Amino acid sequence: MRGIFHQIVLLLALGAVMARAQNDKFANATDLSDAPLPYSGFFGASSTAELGEPAHAGSPAANSIWFQFKVPQTGAYSFREYLNTSPTARIAIYIGDQVDALTLVKQGTSVLFFQAQAGVRYHIAVDSVAADSVNLQLYPAGGADEVANADPLPAALPQRILGNNVLATTAAGDENSIPIYPPRNTVWWRWTAPVSGSVRLDARRCNFYPLMIIYEQVPGGSRVNIRVGFRAAGFEVTAGNDYYFRVGTANVEPGRIDISFDWIPAGAPPNDHIASATDLGNASIACDDAWIYRATPEAGLSNENPPQFGLPGDRTLWWKWTCPKSGFYRVSARGSDVIPMLNLYTGTPAALTFVTGQEIEEGLRFTATDGTLYWIQLNDYRKICPHAELNLYPAHTETSYFRQLDNRGYFGLLGPQRHPKADPDGDSFSNEVELACSANPEVRGPFDSLLPHLVSAGSGVWRLRWNVDRQYVETLPGLPITVIPRTTTDLAAPWQTPAHKIVNLPVGGRGFARLEVHDPNLELP
Repeated sequence: MRGIFHQIVLLLALGAVMARAQNDKFANATDLSDAPLPYSGFFGASSTAELGEPAHAGSPAANSIWFQFKVPQTGAYSFREYLNTSPTARIAIYIGDQVDALTLVKQGTSVLFFQAQAGVRYHIAVDSVAADSVNLQLYPAGGADEVANADPLPAALPQRILGNNVLATTAAGDENSIPIYPPRNTVWWRWTAPVSGSVRLDARRCNFYPLMIIYEQVPGGSRVNIRVGFRAAGFEVTAGNDYYFRVGTANVEPGRIDISFDWIPAGAPPNDHIASATDLGNASIACDDAWIYRATPEAGLSNENPPQFGLPGDRTLWWKWTCPKSGFYRVSARGSDVIPMLNLYTGTPAALTFVTGQEIEEGLRFTATDGTLYWIQLNDYRKICPHAELNLYPAHTETSYFRQLDNRGYFGLLGPQRHPKADPDGDSFSNEVELACSANPEVRGPFDSLLPHLVSAGSGVWRLRWNVDRQYVETLPGLPITVIPRTTTDLAAPWQTPAHKIVNLPVGGRGFARLEVHDPNLELP
């Protein structure tokens, strides 16, 4: 296989970064009023307390730095620090003009969610004993705290449902549909179906693990719980009926709500039966997606249970693939709304030979033989997966992209967008690079705080940094990716590999840095 280099060029004005080191004092707070949101920044550990400074989050000020922020629009905001857990960094938000006469708005550790009013200037103290990374963001408005005030949605589909539940409460009447996930931080929307059909809510772009409860209400009737979903939910709707969508959190922290709402295509999918299986050819890496909601079982085939006892049969889809080179491969359904059963066969449609099968996120690792035709069957026997994804790739080293994509919670990418070399958000960082750095392949830089960047070490010394597992390090342990840092002070001059990833740049000048990312075991299809 041929190696692929992916180069990233970062341009930084060094003077602007140097100014952030001066916010040790309240009077010199870094002003974020004009910064595009979400804002992300990095600061060093050389900070102190000052005379008259209040205690932050229950402890006397010790190593505080300051930010100030005049709110451009009323809404829910969060201020977060990423790196310090032992001891935990403390955050406090105030209003006021003097450090010894401040009014506390909110305080805590790690992250604060707060309601801010347009035109008000807030002062934020971060007391952290070590270098840290911070983030300020505004959440989109949307979602009513009480079902009686449920936000109405337009009738036309498709649409995106945006909002947040960071300051939402739980009403006394919120039904506890799943006892192990009691209602928490719940918000509501209401939609009236313009016609009858099948719809899907895809909540995987939320930045938390959402729990969706769907209710139906016929005119003059009561609300009835018809569906529960985590990643996504598909269900039938009837023209003229009202549908209420309750979105809460199934994990500890609430956040941004971003749900795709669309019709499910009518009729069976094209690859419903083995005779019309989608042909993946002989590519070493293949990504595909298909609707499985209306798929049906096929008589006479293995692992396709027909309708019986008045119950519908399995939902199954088919792909076929010819192995281009003998070796280990993995096929998975990661990225599907719900992980379905995956089965692998050889032979012909009339005489299939079962190879292996599993219902796990990791999919199937198998030994494939050059020139052999393989049949891939995806079975949603539980009938809860509206949309399915298929990934096939060499498994002798297993690239970090496919291993990490689902675990990191980035589910919006479909088909070819999921390829390691793809750049769906157009920020010049490939999926492979972003996931290796713990960044989000769906968030366009520079608003992703985990993307590679230059960090001041003081006295004109700069360090090229990228992030792995939320810790600032300069290696990618356990991953089959080689990352080579390159820097220059003049784009017309040759790029250099700095010793120990440190380069001296002139203070007040401009420096350039890039990462050359090489995966020797991956090739483009």
